[in-house]
Amino acid sequence: MGLARSSQLQGRVAAVVALLPAVLIMLHVYTWFAIGVVKTPTFVLLFLSLTCISINTWAIAHTPSLVYLIRSLFGALKKVRV
Repeated sequence: MGLARSSQLQGRVAAVVALLPAVLIMLHVYTWFAIGVVKTPTFVLLFLSLTCISINTWAIAHTPSLVYLIRSLFGALKKVRV
């Protein structure tokens, strides 16, 4: 029981740490909007940062459902490879 709880805590800490660069990238993109640099990379980086923020927030708030999804995806991949 202690090991599983430790793994969940470690996963949440990793997700919180991973949120920092994603938020910084999003703020950086907003500075591009503020000065008028609106090109394709602007929207690509904004989309990537929002995707990272969403997944990490999900990992923090609902760890068991994310673990279930990842395990089922890897299980499906193993069936496809055989």
